[in-house]
Amino acid sequence: MRADKIKTIIGNINDLPYKTILFDGTWGVGKSYAVNEALAGNPDVCKISMFGMTDARQIYHEVLFQLALKNNVGGKIGEIANNIIEGAAKVWDKVGQARDVVQNIANERELFLLLSKEFTFLHIVVIDDLERMNSNMNLEEIFGIIEELKQCNYVKVILVANTAEMSKDKKEIFDKYSEKVIERTYAITERAESVEWSKLHIHAQFIEKFLNLHKVENLRTLEKAQRFYDDVILFCEDCNKDEFLEELRLICYAIVVESIHNLYYKEDDPNNTDSVKKMVSSIENTLEHRIGKYLYGTKSSNNLTGMLLRYYQEGTLDKEQLEAEYRLFLKSGDKPNYYKTDAEIKVMLPDLKKGLLQAKNIVELNEFADSYMVWSDILEEDNEDVLTIYKNGLNKMLKQAVRDGKEEILTHSYDLFHMSSDKV
Repeated sequence: MRADKIKTIIGNINDLPYKTILFDGTWGVGKSYAVNEALAGNPDVCKISMFGMTDARQIYHEVLFQLALKNNVGGKIGEIANNIIEGAAKVWDKVGQARDVVQNIANERELFLLLSKEFTFLHIVVIDDLERMNSNMNLEEIFGIIEELKQCNYVKVILVANTAEMSKDKKEIFDKYSEKVIERTYAITERAESVEWSKLHIHAQFIEKFLNLHKVENLRTLEKAQRFYDDVILFCEDCNKDEFLEELRLICYAIVVESIHNLYYKEDDPNNTDSVKKMVSSIENTLEHRIGKYLYGTKSSNNLTGMLLRYYQEGTLDKEQLEAEYRLFLKSGDKPNYYKTDAEIKVMLPDLKKGLLQAKNIVELNEFADSYMVWSDILEEDNEDVLTIYKNGLNKMLKQAVRDGKEEILTHSYDLFHMSSDKV
């Protein structure tokens, strides 16, 4: 079942014969998102996450303040008696009656059970992250609380979980008691067909095209990819060409999605004894190669991808190097080099040579030299003079790096890993 069906189910919850339902499915498929969307604006909803909760009785605390007293701040009863009186007075007409209730009720559980007797319309309790409960918590006790809540007047309980991720001992208890407590389970296997991407701060046109090519079901992964892109563009103050930023976003999404889900990883064939095929398979399974499957037709260099992958894995990104990649992107013209005619490539070469001569650092020097050599070789043009310029420039920059005490630059070869030209 797709996650967007959750909205339909909750939309009809008043008419459903069930008091407790479970939405069960893999992490990130959009269960919580769909539940929140379906219940948005409903003031008679209590949302509880089991993640971080240490005592099952905290459930009573939340339902008391979120549902019965409409006070989301919470706190101990003895500390905020005035809030309890004010909230209880909304149920009973006379404040005096409310005061009597507070004085005679010793704990939050009994107070909620009493207040709920005055409910005249549906109140919904959502208990999310059931599989993430504290290891010291008793699932049997939680089921007991759920059973008690669903017996209350005009109260229904919605559970959200990924039962496949429950610990073995919790899963055994779940299997033993769930049938008694949960009246209907909906298995959520696919993300919603229609998602309001803007609410996730994701560009709708981009992501719909992306998902059409790359089958990602996990909304949480897509949110992580967007946040990584938002992080990277903080380094791009002077990179204002929309086409570059679009490719940058695609690279960021490719890195995050493939790193997490390995969509293009292929398991080794145990029957394959061909050493060459094994080597090819091994190369194709490298993360860098798999990320490349998302980037066909882009103009950005492999080195930009490698740079961003390094940033994603290690947290280091050189703004100067990123700006050099942007300038190289601008030099490449209005369409990917692979789609240019020989004449268009020939026109581009002088700009690459100029960039080589004006390079400010070794990475930039490598980039322009590599591009010049690859494309001039394709055109079968003599490029020995430019290769000499590169060799002399590299010699000069390396010597200067040593004189400046920048020994670390000699140990970092990641900027050479993606070089395409054997000459370079």
